[in-house]
Amino acid sequence: MFLINTQAQAQVGQGHRGQEQGKMTPEQRVEAQLKKLTDELQLDTKQQEQVKAALQDRAKAADELRVQAAAERRERLNKMRAIHQTFQASMKGILNAEQQTKFEQLQAKRKEQVKEQMHRRGGKGKHVR
Repeated sequence: MFLINTQAQAQVGQGHRGQEQGKMTPEQRVEAQLKKLTDELQLDTKQQEQVKAALQDRAKAADELRVQAAAERRERLNKMRAIHQTFQASMKGILNAEQQTKFEQLQAKRKEQVKEQMHRRGGKGKHVR
C-alpha cells in the first residue's frame, strides 16, 4: 500500500486541476489520492470509504509531525541564538575596543561566507537572526 500510495502522490503532484500538490489543501490531496487509487485499484464504495479514512489519518499524523518538527527546530534555533548572544556579551567584556572591532569584522566575513555556501548549494542564503 505504501508503494502504491507513494506512486499516487507522485502522480498527483504532477498536477490536479491545474494545481501543484504543494498548493492543494490537505483535503484536496486526500481526494486526489483517493481518486487515483480508486481508478488504479478499482475500489468499491466500501473500500473507498476505508481508504479515504486511512488517507485522512495519515495526513493528520503527517501534519502533526511537521508542526512538531518545526517547533523543535524553532526551539533549537532560539537556544542557539541565546548561546550566541551570551558569547557576544562575554567577548565584549574580554576584548578591548580595537579587538572588538576586528572580531565583529571577522564575524561579518564568516556570515557572508555562510551565505555564499548556502547560495551555491541552492539554499536561500539567508541567515536567520
